[in-house]
Amino acid sequence: MAGRIKDSDVAYVRDHSHIDEVVADYVQLKSAGGGQKKGLCPFHDEKSPSFHVTPSKGFFHCFGCQTGGDVIAFLMKIDHLSFSESVERLAEKIGYTLTYETNYAAGNSANSVNRNRLVAANVAAANYYQAQLQLPNAQTAREFLQKRGFDKTVASDFGIGYAPDEWDALYKELKKQSFTDQELNQAGLIKRVGTSPNVAKPQVRLPDWRRRPPRRTCAACRARRAWRRHAAHRNRRYGRTGDRDD
Repeated sequence: MAGRIKDSDVAYVRDHSHIDEVVADYVQLKSAGGGQKKGLCPFHDEKSPSFHVTPSKGFFHCFGCQTGGDVIAFLMKIDHLSFSESVERLAEKIGYTLTYETNYAAGNSANSVNRNRLVAANVAAANYYQAQLQLPNAQTAREFLQKRGFDKTVASDFGIGYAPDEWDALYKELKKQSFTDQELNQAGLIKRVGTSPNVAKPQVRLPDWRRRPPRRTCAACRARRAWRRHAAHRNRRYGRTGDRDD
């Protein structure tokens, strides 16, 4: 059908599609503890399962080939579908009727980027960084967080991630997920310098609660904001008052 799927419909389909059930049509999943499931990655050959699915967060990640994303991204990659085709298939699976903005094309140039794709790119980036925090080369980052009271559970709740010491790691990962340079640039994930994309990144990424787009998306923000929220909870729990000493 012609037209652009409404953002509210995309969000509904994403939030109501159980990623573990969708993935289970292609991968035999087993419990991996901590609310996760794992199986053999469908995107590369392997003998030991490194493909993890986190139903509570609605994303998947393979620690072998570094492929990851939400339920829409999974269908796009596994069945070589477009973004709209993936949303339509998921909507059919859950019995949801999509609505389309038929006048969208007339009011936008051919070079415009669908907002849904920008949100999806940021979701994929967030999931990628969160998965990187669990890898061996992120040990220094985990120690950094632990010293400030962030254990694995809190880091997961706040959507904290780690950016590896490779300037183009995120770029290569998102390109593997079929995002274009134009989409990544408009999403604020790359900035083209000459003929090469430049990906600006901190070493530890934290969610920005003020600018957060729809569910399961995040951006970088100051560590103090996340710290204060965690510290307030901890102080209430243990009857302490005041912030940390700096």
